[in-house]
Amino acid sequence: MIADKRKGPGPKPGHEGHDSQRAGDGPGQVDALCSEAILLSPSDEAGALLDRAIALALQEERRPVAAIASLNQASEQLRRVGRVGESRSLAEVAPVFVWRT
Repeated sequence: MIADKRKGPGPKPGHEGHDSQRAGDGPGQVDALCSEAILLSPSDEAGALLDRAIALALQEERRPVAAIASLNQASEQLRRVGRVGESRSLAEVAPVFVWRT
């Protein structure tokens, strides 16, 4: 990637990621990871994406409620399509968040 002088240097090689990663939008990252996992059929790759989304949501400091809301929304979508185990994994994060705050 060629650096745009108006925006400063481009991302480091291997750190291109989603626009939300570069902008520091934690809830947007959580939402993007969950959306990608939902589009995949149940697999280790989908599970890894959901694990990353959970970790990011729990680390979010600027907008933690929005990050947890993204997990809850994804949990509901997974439940609707019968992916109950993955749905439960996301739904269990909200009580942890409430306890932490």
